Amino acid sequence: MQAIFSTRRCAGLTLGLVSLAFSATAVAAAKDKIRYTFPVWPTQTGTYGGPLAADPSGNLYGTSDSAGAHTCPDAPCGAVVEYTPPTGGSGAWQSRVLYSFTGGADGAYPTGRVLIDPSGALIGVAISGGVETEQEPYGLGTVWRLSPPVNGTRSFSVLYAFQLTDPIDTPFDGVAEDASGNLYGVAEALTQAAGTGAVYTLKPDNGAYAMSILHAFVNYSDGTAPTNLTLSGTTLYGITLAGGGNVQCENNSDPGCGTVFSLSTSGTFKVIYTFTGANDGGDPVGDPVVDASQNVYVQTAWGGANTYFGTIDQVTPPVHGNNWGLNVLYTYDGFEGGTVGLSPGMTLGGNGVLYGTTYMGDGDNGENPRNGDIWCLTPPARHGSAWSWKPLYLFEGSCGGDCGARSPSHSAMDGDLPAVPPTFGLGGALYGTTNFGGKNGNGIVWSLKVK
Repeated sequence: MQAIFSTRRCAGLTLGLVSLAFSATAVAAAKDKIRYTFPVWPTQTGTYGGPLAADPSGNLYGTSDSAGAHTCPDAPCGAVVEYTPPTGGSGAWQSRVLYSFTGGADGAYPTGRVLIDPSGALIGVAISGGVETEQEPYGLGTVWRLSPPVNGTRSFSVLYAFQLTDPIDTPFDGVAEDASGNLYGVAEALTQAAGTGAVYTLKPDNGAYAMSILHAFVNYSDGTAPTNLTLSGTTLYGITLAGGGNVQCENNSDPGCGTVFSLSTSGTFKVIYTFTGANDGGDPVGDPVVDASQNVYVQTAWGGANTYFGTIDQVTPPVHGNNWGLNVLYTYDGFEGGTVGLSPGMTLGGNGVLYGTTYMGDGDNGENPRNGDIWCLTPPARHGSAWSWKPLYLFEGSCGGDCGARSPSHSAMDGDLPAVPPTFGLGGALYGTTNFGGKNGNGIVWSLKVK
C-alpha cells in the first residue's frame, strides 16, 4: 500500500465562473454560479435528496425526499424535479416538479441517483410505499420510471414494488442499467435469510420486471450492508459499509471495516479489497468510480494517516496473480483538507482528474468555519509520483459555532454543506447541490466551470 498525495495545483484546470451579487470565500478568486435556490420547505421542490443527472440538452434531474404535493403521513412524500437552463444561455434557470409521490402504490421518499436510460426515460428508487400490508403498512419501496416526454408530459409507472414475500427488503440508492435493459441495485437487508443485504437484478419479462438475487451478503467475510453500485461493461463494482474482517472500526457496530467487491452481471462475485481501518481507511462510502483501466476509486469515512477523517483510495487490478492492490491517493485532515462527512462520492473528468465535494472541514471551530468545498485530485505526470489535491471552491455559509445542529432557517447565499457528488453537465461544467444555504436556507443548485 502506497500513500501518494499532495496539495499542489490541479493540472489543466481553468475556472470560468460567473459571480452573482454575493461575497464568498474562494480559492483563486473562483465563484460558483447559483442555478436555482430551493424555496422554503415544505413546497413543491423542497430540499434535495440525491445526485443530479444531466441530459444532452443540459437539463438536470433529481429527487427530493422532503417535497411534493402529497403528505406521508406528516411530511411531503417526495418528488422528481427538473431544472431547465435558460434559452440562449442567459437568464434564470427554471424548475418544475415532474412527479409528486403519493405514498401509495407508486412509492414514497425517492432517494439516490436518477438514471437516464437511452430512450430518455428517468428511472429511480423510492424507499417506502408500494405494496402495503398489515405487517408493513407503509410498504417496502419501489423502482419507478418516468417515460420520455411526449408533448412535454412524462408518464409514471412502477417497474417493481418490493414486498414481504421477496427475499430482500427495502432498496437503497439508485439503479444501474446494462445494454440489455436489465437493472441492478442494492438492498440493505434480507427478510428470509440471516443476511445483511443483497445485490438484486430486475429483468424485463413480458412487459413487467422479474426480480432475482445476484449476490446475497450472508456473513461478514464478504462484507455487510452494501450501499452503492457502479456498472462498467458487464461488471458491477460496489462497496459494503462494514464486514470483511474482525477489526472493529470506530463508526461500525458490525465487525470489519468494509470491502470493495466486483460482481459480473452473470453472478460471479469477488471481494477485491478489504479495508483495515488503518492508513487505507475504513467504512467506504459513495459510488465507486471506475476508469478505462478498471482502476476503482473509493472514498472512506474513517481511518487514514490522520485517523478520523477518511481517505481517497485507488484499488488497482492485478498485474500478476489474483490480488488487487491499493494506493492511498489522499488522506483527509478535517481542516484545510476537509472530511468526507455526509457528502461521499466522486466524478471522473478528463485526463483522469477526480472531482468531488467535502461536507465540511473543521466546522466546529468557530474561528475557522468550514461549510464544505469542491475539490479536484489530479493524477501525476509520472507513474508513482504524488497525486495533487486542490480545493476549487470553499462555501461561505457560517456554522454559527455548531455544525452538528442545522435548521432550514440557516442561510448562506452561496450554499452550505454540499451533500452529493458533482455531475458534469451543460458546457462541461460541474453541477451539484447543497443541503442548506441560499435565499431560503434550504440549499441551492450550483455550477462550477472547469476544463
